Amino acid sequence: MNTGLFSLVSQTTTPLYIYIIMGYFAGRVLKVEIVSITKLLFYIVNPVVFFHNISTAKITNELLFIPCIFYFIACAICLAFYFIGSRIWSDDTKNVLALASGTGNLGYMMLPIIYIFFGEEMLPIFFLSVIGIALYENTLGFYMSAAGTHTIKQSVMKLLKLPSLYALLLALSVNATNVTIPETIRVFSKNVSVMYSILGMMTIGLSISNIKSFRIDFKIFSLCIAARFAVWPIAIFFLVLLDRYIFNTYSIKIHKLWMVTAFVPMGVNALIVATILDNKPEKIATALLITTISALLYIPVVLQIFV
Repeated sequence: MNTGLFSLVSQTTTPLYIYIIMGYFAGRVLKVEIVSITKLLFYIVNPVVFFHNISTAKITNELLFIPCIFYFIACAICLAFYFIGSRIWSDDTKNVLALASGTGNLGYMMLPIIYIFFGEEMLPIFFLSVIGIALYENTLGFYMSAAGTHTIKQSVMKLLKLPSLYALLLALSVNATNVTIPETIRVFSKNVSVMYSILGMMTIGLSISNIKSFRIDFKIFSLCIAARFAVWPIAIFFLVLLDRYIFNTYSIKIHKLWMVTAFVPMGVNALIVATILDNKPEKIATALLITTISALLYIPVVLQIFV
């Protein structure tokens, strides 16, 4: 392994792990409520970050398909693992598995890594992928986790209340009409992007601090790992091959970006939703911890292969 690359990744990701520890301390010792942090992220920070990166980007019609692509892949994987889980469990464990399999820690953890290794010009492409996953989490993902207690109508209403959706629409309108954004707003929104990763990683620590006991369910653990590190990379690799040799729509740099994001750790939002719905959060907490901690070792390998 390239020691220089490993050192650079370590310097980039070490603060992220410190944020996790800070979040755990805040939740366990200071009794900070996770609901307050998640509301700040979902209703203020996320929309500002999405707006900044999309409104300032050069977006073509082809790029607008990226959120749709990632949304479709996430939904397909979610439904596939729900089917697999229904053959193993008769309770709502299969719903937890379905939610967790379709998502990953794409935004909070990968933002500084993408910025350093791909450059600021690729951030809009990256956030288009993040938006696709966010839409999945707040539609089918949430519904699958809440099946039996929430209706499809309630899930749709939740999507319509998601500020990031309207931030995306506003950003696309600004982008299409070439409206000039004041420099003060640009600086402000860029600074908020720093909060995006900090609060997101602290949320992992806060989520873990709320778990009273960690139970290792090897069935759900192995299936979560299979979804995140086998099915997702295979799906993205197939997407890259399809585009490179048939459609030829996106650049090689975008293909490399997709392959790197295919190997992200499990998504903290899966644990957050499971905690809010009291839907066996302890069953995926262990997998979330292990994949997040091990990312320090395997992400340099992924970057060395694809960047």
